[in-house]
Amino acid sequence: MPLSLTSTELQQLTDQAQQQGEPVCQQLDQETLSRLPRQLGEGGERTLELRHGLSVTIRSGTLHQTTRFETCHEVDMPLVSKFYLSGHSTVLTPNVPEVKPRYHEGTGQHYLYCLPDLIEYEEWPGQEPLRVVYVLLNRDCLDTFLPNRSGLPISLRQLLAGSDRFHQPMGSVTTTMERALHQLLNCPYQGALRQMYLEAKALELLALQFDQWGTAQVKPEPRLRRGDIDRLHQARAILLEQLDTPPSLLNLARQVGLNDCKLKQGFRQVFG
Repeated sequence: MPLSLTSTELQQLTDQAQQQGEPVCQQLDQETLSRLPRQLGEGGERTLELRHGLSVTIRSGTLHQTTRFETCHEVDMPLVSKFYLSGHSTVLTPNVPEVKPRYHEGTGQHYLYCLPDLIEYEEWPGQEPLRVVYVLLNRDCLDTFLPNRSGLPISLRQLLAGSDRFHQPMGSVTTTMERALHQLLNCPYQGALRQMYLEAKALELLALQFDQWGTAQVKPEPRLRRGDIDRLHQARAILLEQLDTPPSLLNLARQVGLNDCKLKQGFRQVFG
């Protein structure tokens, strides 16, 4: 069973760690570093404040054990653009008609969502390196960039009009996105130039997502059952153990109890 933590319990663990001398939070110039309490794992988050209403959060690290975190989204939650560089998670959103009650996010995939005024539970696996980049843009700021809403996907138009939650899987991270993410994570500048550069890369990633969605390049992903996801992780483990002499596709499918078509499609969806 995973460890489950409410937002209050996580804050209590963080406060205890800080009282014991752990460097759990550090405020730098327009940047905040938040580290996991050592009893939970290694790593944490780095949040870069750019212009008003635009920020980037980089989450990286490894948990000691599988942990389910409660997250309470505010009423004025921003639009979130999310890119998985490594790791995966399962998200639970019970009693929310607009969103699947359970869905999976994973390596090499990217997502766009806005889920205000709800509580969700995100389950991250233990002993698995995680790195995720988030670009956050509040709706007022988004409206200044997109005053002409023609041609935008309907979910974005509805968001700009002040209504509707949505979670949109966008498919695999493209080569152009990978380049922009690499440049964002390895900014060569300091001071004011750094702020300009990071803001440009954050907006570039949003523009690439909007363009991909708007031109209908992304097809809806087939819904996977929990059992199928478990079998896909089993297949991944088998491949990692047998890298020198990997099984054939049909043999691997038989070992985990999936047909070869579902194995191929599911593997791309879960692991990119």
